[in-house]
Amino acid sequence: MRTMADVRAANKVIGHYWFDRSSMKFFKTRIMSRLIGGKYFITRETAPSNQTRFSVRRANDDGSINTVGEFHSYLFREDAKDAINQLIKGGN
Repeated sequence: MRTMADVRAANKVIGHYWFDRSSMKFFKTRIMSRLIGGKYFITRETAPSNQTRFSVRRANDDGSINTVGEFHSYLFREDAKDAINQLIKGGN
């Protein structure tokens, strides 16, 4: 996959609703990066306590989406981006 549009389309093709407006609104999710390394991206979610954190996501070839590491692992977007760069350097 080359772009977030490709990721969204692949997710929809397999019948998943990860990127549907209603799903993203329910989970208070925002996409905070372009596709990095062809498979990773950063999301921001706001918890019920109004605490905002960032998560690293992986777009799989089959269209599914996985969280890399722990959900809400990062207080800052730059820390999530650094984690992705480490994953890429490690060959993952």
